[in-house]
Amino acid sequence: LANASIIDATTKSQLTAEARFLRAYAYFYLVQLYGDIPLRTTTIQSYSQIQIPRTSQDSIYNFILSDLNYAEANLPTTTPQQGRVYQLVATSLLAKVYLTMAGYPLKQTQYFQNARDKALTVINSGTFQLDSSYSSVFHNLAYTDESIWEGLYMQSYGGNPLHSISCPATQYNPILLPATWFINSFSPGDERSVWGIQQNYKDANGNTLVPFFQKFVNTTAIDQGIGPSASGLGVLTYYSLPYLRLGEMYLIAAEAENEINGPANAYQYINKIRWRARVNKSDPTNVPDLSGLSQDQFRDSVWMERKHELSQEGSSWFDMKRTNTFNNIQTLRGSQLVNPIGPYNSTWLIPYTEFVGNNIPQNPAY
Repeated sequence: LANASIIDATTKSQLTAEARFLRAYAYFYLVQLYGDIPLRTTTIQSYSQIQIPRTSQDSIYNFILSDLNYAEANLPTTTPQQGRVYQLVATSLLAKVYLTMAGYPLKQTQYFQNARDKALTVINSGTFQLDSSYSSVFHNLAYTDESIWEGLYMQSYGGNPLHSISCPATQYNPILLPATWFINSFSPGDERSVWGIQQNYKDANGNTLVPFFQKFVNTTAIDQGIGPSASGLGVLTYYSLPYLRLGEMYLIAAEAENEINGPANAYQYINKIRWRARVNKSDPTNVPDLSGLSQDQFRDSVWMERKHELSQEGSSWFDMKRTNTFNNIQTLRGSQLVNPIGPYNSTWLIPYTEFVGNNIPQNPAY
């Protein structure tokens, strides 16, 4: 910082915009997970400044919008390096934040229009294109035409952990596997099921494995019998992890447009995603176009489309929160649940050190 004065104004503004974007991204996750949280905007100068009260979610979201609007206005139009943020990354996250604010618990429904407009700005920018095949979006080490912002990994410096929690091979202990109802929920000829969920896959010894998500699993580890302790293909693989991609922008536009005006102009966005999902693009019975739905029916359809399109990409819990649909788990699981679904499911428990160190109340226990 001693040489900070030699940084030109443009570079300083860009670096500040990157930092404010990352702060907004962090607070966006924190407020969704924990609800009211302490809001820190300055560095701590003494121990006496450690304990601060929780700030209302409404204020946290307004702070997030302030950071993202600054980032959108000051980030470069192109990324200087894959993995670093640029203007349309901020625009995309704004679309997602606005959609979240329009749902539970804030229910600030006026933001559906902002969500739609920001998503359409990204779609209409011409910067990104949907890959023609769903499978080509994944199992990559770098950005695709659809990538807006992704986490990239360098070999031997950590990697994508979703392989180890999704791979059902010997020595692995997968905790993220597709439920039967989810497998059965796909239309015929849906690549997100045909490729995305592997059924009857055999390991190196010829044993049939349980169905598993292939999106982030390196099947070479299965084919060659490589366990999680091996180097290279072990616990971690190096497939990039999408944080924001064009497919989600189409679904945000579809959902928000339906909430504003009904489904008439929303079909074009969701059907674009469904067309891409077809194994045979010329066969309209593969993931058929949606039509003739009421606003309520379209809402349910686009929520389901998000499950199909974005599974394992970190949206499911957040979607259930903003749509107030946690009770679907109760319906599906019934008596299998140790504890019944309740209002407490909308927040996580605050880590012990945080609520003790800040002297703030704990969230309701599960």
